[in-house]
Amino acid sequence: MRFRTLCLMFCSLPALFSCRQVTAADAVPGVIFTPEQSAQLRLNDAEVSVEQLQGEARTVVNALGTASPWPGVRLEGMWTIGNDEELLVDLENLEDVAMSLTCRLDRMVDGKNKMIFFQQHFAPKERRQWKIYAKPRLKPEIRAKLFGMRYFPGNILEADADILADGLKDIGFIRFYLTNISRPMRFALYRVAKQPQTELSQLRKDVNEAASGKNWREMTAEEFFPMIDKYGQFKHEDWPGKVHSDDDLRAAIPIEDAELAAMPRPPTWNQYGGWATGPQQEATGHFYPKKINGKWWLVDPEGRLFWSHGPTCVRIFEARTPISDREHLYEWLPERDGKFAFAYGKGKGAPFAYYKDKEYVTMCF
Repeated sequence: MRFRTLCLMFCSLPALFSCRQVTAADAVPGVIFTPEQSAQLRLNDAEVSVEQLQGEARTVVNALGTASPWPGVRLEGMWTIGNDEELLVDLENLEDVAMSLTCRLDRMVDGKNKMIFFQQHFAPKERRQWKIYAKPRLKPEIRAKLFGMRYFPGNILEADADILADGLKDIGFIRFYLTNISRPMRFALYRVAKQPQTELSQLRKDVNEAASGKNWREMTAEEFFPMIDKYGQFKHEDWPGKVHSDDDLRAAIPIEDAELAAMPRPPTWNQYGGWATGPQQEATGHFYPKKINGKWWLVDPEGRLFWSHGPTCVRIFEARTPISDREHLYEWLPERDGKFAFAYGKGKGAPFAYYKDKEYVTMCF
């Protein structure tokens, strides 16, 4: 492909920009941003350029990640995205690796800035139209009985739950950024617009109805609770792979065995995940730290170097959660003195929120 890059480069100092704000009235009604408006972007640890590719313009954002953990760009204006509208973002990952992009909408509520986050995963070189719409507010009688949760049903962040009642109103900033990247990464914006919700977006909001045929968002509290089935899943939606019976769990065993067989651990790992073919250290039968060539390592019980990147501290009792005052959430909990009695526990001293300074019963799922 042949690219023609326009002579339009911007550094990330906001003081360089004195242009008017981006508004939906610039060009076509409903259009919030096009590459022709790139000079009006506010930059955070990023550079932008405008390119022409096969007659189509795009704004290339080079997120540097050297001065901020959230490098990207910001649109400024004033928009309202109603409950029957969606924000359509035509965006492309220009990297050879996957990236997770965040769209943050800032709005003023009672004189305070409220931030609403949406995140999307893009495969290498993937271009896609990202559709963002207001998530419907939970009924107050249901909202009042949900606490101690990071997210509510409907993928609603708890912090957002009380500010989405009337759609996405009075949006002053629309931000697109990456998080904690270790090297510069590029993505392209082709267009940002708001439009009536498409049939697909509406379907994604209204599909997954309860067995009774009633959308769970319209349920009363008596119909909605309990909302978690005996397998720890949300009751009122369905999806591929959801467990409906013990037979489903049994059927999953050979599938999982086949997946594990197809993806064996690297042959250079030993039973502890240590570097089996690496330099031999003293084997003590235990993990221990050792400084080698100026860098600290863990040495595994067999004396091999061990380094972990990713999930850590995974053990059988990591899934504890308080159930005190939340028993109404669960369709089934084991008998306190039955064969699963060992799964119950006690906790205290939560640092914040509902369980702060309280003692509570826990369940390990």
